[in-house]
Amino acid sequence: GRARRHTLEGLRDSFLGQSLAVERVSARVKSRQGGWGEATKPLVLVFAGPSGTGKTELAKQIASVIHGESVEHLMASKRFVSIPMGQYKDKRSADTLVGPAVGIEGT
Repeated sequence: GRARRHTLEGLRDSFLGQSLAVERVSARVKSRQGGWGEATKPLVLVFAGPSGTGKTELAKQIASVIHGESVEHLMASKRFVSIPMGQYKDKRSADTLVGPAVGIEGT
């Protein structure tokens, strides 16, 4: 049911064909909640893969489970940030995200 979906264990049922990804992300979140890592620093997860495989939705659901709040509220309070990476496919476009290397013309 809906309540089960909002637990780490319940996420597995929501992402067909992504059980390994859900298990690995859940393990990382559980280790963080268990005291591994610095709780005062943000939990950063990077998802890579083809479009339409559930990366953004998994990130949203994980954030909602961790904080016990809606994704909309988390986004409004800037506690959930999603950076769509589809436009950063080559070095030149990636420079617009992080800036060109030092010594490159224009820096």
